[in-house]
Amino acid sequence: MISPVLLLLSIFGLTFTEPDTSVSLDKDTLQWQDLTPPEDLKGWKVCCGPARYEVKNGVVTGTTVPGSPNTFLITEKKYGDFELEYEFKVDSKLNSGVQIRSEVESGVMRGCQIEIDMDENRQRFWSAGIFEEGDRGWLCDLSENAPAIAAHKLDDWNQVRVVAKGALIETRLNDVFAARTWSGKRISGVIGLQVHGVSAQQKE
Repeated sequence: MISPVLLLLSIFGLTFTEPDTSVSLDKDTLQWQDLTPPEDLKGWKVCCGPARYEVKNGVVTGTTVPGSPNTFLITEKKYGDFELEYEFKVDSKLNSGVQIRSEVESGVMRGCQIEIDMDENRQRFWSAGIFEEGDRGWLCDLSENAPAIAAHKLDDWNQVRVVAKGALIETRLNDVFAARTWSGKRISGVIGLQVHGVSAQQKE
């Protein structure tokens, strides 16, 4: 029997940085916005594939569709400089990610993705690494960051913090530094929640 795999994601909030603010912002002194999609997904839209998204009690659940390509739930609004915090819990068979500063061109998602990689078969664990979807690929992986790899919590909720300021993108996983890169190719765009495509033969 073909079994769908799930992505669970809870978005804490998003705050905009000021031009003269340092990279390490004090979240207790800033005004945070709740970016969690409402249950009717108003202000968000599904693109690039047929995966299903549902929001209940502040948690976004994405469910794969066998034989489908990558699917994204994206904001209608674009964001430039910000800090973003969210938690994720994902099926161990699924690779996923959160798009930032991204765009859809001719049905293809392009832009930086904050990786979600809990694949127990591959045993890589590069969550919070920075990957450019539909473009250059890995900008900063976790291959030389043993503390961030060790910070992964399998079959549990993991917290990610993203700072995007100018060309700088920096991430933390469960309060451990994960990745940093400078990418001026896109400094504004949508935020999106990916459900990775799966083959039609994926089995339970």
